[in-house]
Amino acid sequence: MVDQCLSYPRPPDPGNVFTAAELVARMRELKAWSGLTFRQIQREAAAAGHHLPHSTIAGALAREALPREDLLTAFIAACGGDDQSIDQWLLARRELAVTERREENETIQQIGSAIPGIGGESITDREGKLARKRPAFGVTALLATLTGGCVWRWYVRRRP
Repeated sequence: MVDQCLSYPRPPDPGNVFTAAELVARMRELKAWSGLTFRQIQREAAAAGHHLPHSTIAGALAREALPREDLLTAFIAACGGDDQSIDQWLLARRELAVTERREENETIQQIGSAIPGIGGESITDREGKLARKRPAFGVTALLATLTGGCVWRWYVRRRP
């Protein structure tokens, strides 16, 4: 299994990863280091008490998004990782998830502050006087239209 790989004396670890893409790239390195195929990883994960289909592994390694914690745990265990290395990988994943969430919130706040009438900003008239706060009418109208369309489609399909 893991002992088959002689090119690197130690398995790759998630140290110094700053993006989800880097974490997934490190997972690919671990797979290469282990020398296991996707089906062998599936079998090793099952032997360790995890359910990890080979297609799920292949899909996770093909993307650059953060893998689920349960997938990462099963993958690291299947590639020969012990509890300490699993904890190390999970810690790196959690730190990335927090960073990504923080960046998403900052982006949403920037967008909200750039659009008048959203994010608590008031709209001013031509003379610069403060106008009354208005709801985001366009967004409300769009949601009402989509909801109405979905209800109508459901109703039409129900009729014989």
